[in-house]
Amino acid sequence: MNVVWILGSGFSKPLGGPTLADVFSGWRLEQAGLLLPELDGASVAERVERLFGTDDDRAAGRRPWANAEELLDVVDAAADDPDPEHKMVLAIIKHLGESPGSDEWFEQLHRDCRRVLAAVCHAFLEGAKPDVMERWEPYREWISQLQPQDTVLTFNYDLVIERLLEKYPKFDASDRARVLLPSEINEAGAPNDQTPMANVLKLHGSVDWRMGGRGAVSRVDVKEALSPGRIVGIASPGMTKASLVQAPFEPLWRMAVLELGSADVIVFVGYRFPETDAIAKRRLLNAIKNRRSRTPLAIHAVLGPNKHHPALARLEGMLEWALKRGFEFVGSGPPYDQFSGTATPARLFVQPMYAEDFMAVFDRAELELPDEDAAPIEIPDLGIP
Repeated sequence: MNVVWILGSGFSKPLGGPTLADVFSGWRLEQAGLLLPELDGASVAERVERLFGTDDDRAAGRRPWANAEELLDVVDAAADDPDPEHKMVLAIIKHLGESPGSDEWFEQLHRDCRRVLAAVCHAFLEGAKPDVMERWEPYREWISQLQPQDTVLTFNYDLVIERLLEKYPKFDASDRARVLLPSEINEAGAPNDQTPMANVLKLHGSVDWRMGGRGAVSRVDVKEALSPGRIVGIASPGMTKASLVQAPFEPLWRMAVLELGSADVIVFVGYRFPETDAIAKRRLLNAIKNRRSRTPLAIHAVLGPNKHHPALARLEGMLEWALKRGFEFVGSGPPYDQFSGTATPARLFVQPMYAEDFMAVFDRAELELPDEDAAPIEIPDLGIP
């Protein structure tokens, strides 16, 4: 059974990881300032905090962004194109009492924002003890059930999985799973090292990756990746994300698409297809839609206990459409609502739990679609008009 896990910020949140709603909150930026090198850590974090503004600033329209993702998108555009984002950010910066001297200043601001974002996404792991801390128990259970044929697709920059592999004493990490760099994947979308083990693909990069010349990605110590003058290897929101996904990170996506195409089970844990992440949305849904495997497909959505949450309705709608079109696309049978028994069966299971709840109770053997449940795609009625 091939299982593909798709992880979002909700996966790391129970361990203290940030979400879009609080990633640039004051206390997280203070933590980031402590983590960044002493040379400029506090000043860089403070600059981002002042630029992001308070809740009152954003509510009163004194900032043209509603959340951290929109800020990063605008700053990225301002660093690349002098109009109009450049002028908008320039006006705010001058209002804050700073005087940018050149276009390079904006490029540096963008690099600093990315460094601070990476620092925020790592700070919660400082001092963590995955092998003994109680809140890590569900994660230890999850990783102990990974099998060599599994693939983990994560959009998180943090090192939660790496820390588990380093610290969990029940098994030798080298025999269980590995986090692949883009350079460790060949043109065919397979690992250069064919040793059977679960593969972890960090589709948006990692806080311990450093960008080098010609798009080279290397794994380094986190503090080195966050040092002044370094370019941390994360695909932050904005045009930078698109360029990284389409070039240096492309091998990761190539492999991810192939693994989705042969999956028997897909499990979404804390990942909701963010509205602004058009590239990830398109590539993941197309991979599911164009799935050519004749085996039954089970999809599990683990997004929290509220079955009426709009994010869940969105996810269900996109998955339903992708599955319906996908099975028509391969010519395997009629649309799902006219199921005749000839189409490849698929079903979506909504698991009304938080990530830590699901990982504490799930049994890998029960993720697969049972033979007696081989029926058309079923989308639960959420009672949403």
